Amino acid sequence: MCTVWSVRSHLVPLLPALRALLTGGADVLVVTTPALAGEVAATGARAVPMLRDPEGASDGPDYGSPLSNALAAVQAAAGLRRRADELIELAREFRPDVVIRDDTEFAGYLAAERLGLPLVCLAGAMSNALDPAAISVVIDDYRRDLGLPALADPGGLYPGPVLDYLPEELSVAVHPPKRALRFRQPQWDEPDSALPESVAAAPAGRPVVFAAIGTAWRTWREQPGGSRHGSGAQLGARRKHGGRPGESPEDAVRTLLDALSRVDCAALVSTGGMDCAGMPRADHVTVRDLVPQRLVLQASALFCTHGGYNSIREAVRAGVPMLVRPSTMDQPSNAEAVARLGLGSVTLGLGADELADRIRQALADTELAERAAWARRRTLALPPVETLPDVLHSELLPA
Repeated sequence: MCTVWSVRSHLVPLLPALRALLTGGADVLVVTTPALAGEVAATGARAVPMLRDPEGASDGPDYGSPLSNALAAVQAAAGLRRRADELIELAREFRPDVVIRDDTEFAGYLAAERLGLPLVCLAGAMSNALDPAAISVVIDDYRRDLGLPALADPGGLYPGPVLDYLPEELSVAVHPPKRALRFRQPQWDEPDSALPESVAAAPAGRPVVFAAIGTAWRTWREQPGGSRHGSGAQLGARRKHGGRPGESPEDAVRTLLDALSRVDCAALVSTGGMDCAGMPRADHVTVRDLVPQRLVLQASALFCTHGGYNSIREAVRAGVPMLVRPSTMDQPSNAEAVARLGLGSVTLGLGADELADRIRQALADTELAERAAWARRRTLALPPVETLPDVLHSELLPA
């Protein structure tokens, strides 16, 4: 049984595992939200749209931490207690051997703990970057309601292995898991995808620079100071790198388009649906709402990214250096990791002139390109995710 909710980016790391399990003959039930149920069902898995995204505001106890308070409000607004009860009953009927959950989805966690089921967590923003102690104090209240003891160690949020698609030496986790199942980042093309003509027609010798900001920018206005859950990571990164607190996604994209317009390259910018009318843009800069990112990365010399974890992994898999301008959640810590690993640099706070210079420097940096190629080789050395069913049987299930 798998559980995933909220936005599509949470589903992305589950899809390869889901395909592997189905190909291996497993009977898979995916508990999700109505918005994600269609894509889940298209894989051949059974989708149960039982989960709900948060609706409205919900007041709760003061845990003394902005992150804890925000998490408590989100989970209460999503009806976590009720969803956990429903999921426990569903699990009793379905009788899964193992539960695989999105790291932000806790009904699956509580059901697995209540029924004593092996639990696998997908690596993501919460497990990688957010303080487990601040999360566990909230989840402990739900554990007590279900007759479970409070966690003696915040690491109990991840009692089983974390499933990740990067090797340990390339991990971006601020809080490394006690145990991990690591597989090769899948490289599959999106259905009916085609390389955009502006990239395919780029002449030899002219580098392709790909930029994407994801879709999380839509939630920026709902976040105090642009920092979701009040984690402070975003503002801390801005102070360190000279960024402007509260920089809007629109300002960041305007600066990016202006900078790319000054660089001799073929640039493709995926805006996630942002209206870029009136922003500066030279003829060699193509703007699209959405593009087949994994395919475009294979043709790119440089990736300008917001620093979401899916994007980081896909760039490493393609061997593409990165320039990261983070905004929220795990993006600031991911950006720090990219710089620490020698796979790129952080561009937060750079104006158009400075950013254009940084892009030129990155394109000319042979050492950076070699480091990105090394990271790709290390990722390719991991076992394929198609071996997941055998790994689960050998490591989690009784003989």
